[in-house]
Amino acid sequence: MTTGTNTKANNPTVPDLGFPFVNEEGIISLPWYRLLIDLLRRTGGSQYSVPSAVYFVLSSLGLTAYLVDTNKSLGNIITTLSPGGAAVPAAPVTSPFVYQAAGAGTLLVESGQVEMSRDGVNWYVFGLAGGAISLRSGDSVRVTWYNVVPKITWMPS
Repeated sequence: MTTGTNTKANNPTVPDLGFPFVNEEGIISLPWYRLLIDLLRRTGGSQYSVPSAVYFVLSSLGLTAYLVDTNKSLGNIITTLSPGGAAVPAAPVTSPFVYQAAGAGTLLVESGQVEMSRDGVNWYVFGLAGGAISLRSGDSVRVTWYNVVPKITWMPS
């Protein structure tokens, strides 16, 4: 197994995918530490000069960098995605039914002709059987059906 150390000054090495990001104590492993420090130095992503004595701790808040000598926090790196909101069923009554997204998320549609619009004027056919449609705030989806009322569910991001 490679350790992911930086052997070339101009080419940082990413550790193998199987190499653990943190050890049993929740402290970042040396190969990942070296990669993060190298990337930080190259991008100028910190107002601090990066000292040689920094450690990282992984918690539910993300990855936090600390100075070894003072235990001062240098900042957090978010390492997890926030869970999306609860599913919200829509109750289409008449065909066509238009759903306008109030925020980012995914609209699940079972059956019907599905069209999408970003401006409410130009509509683009998405499909005849429904599907999962990723939407931004303000996007609209129009569902048209003839016999069976489709099931429509909003999954906010």
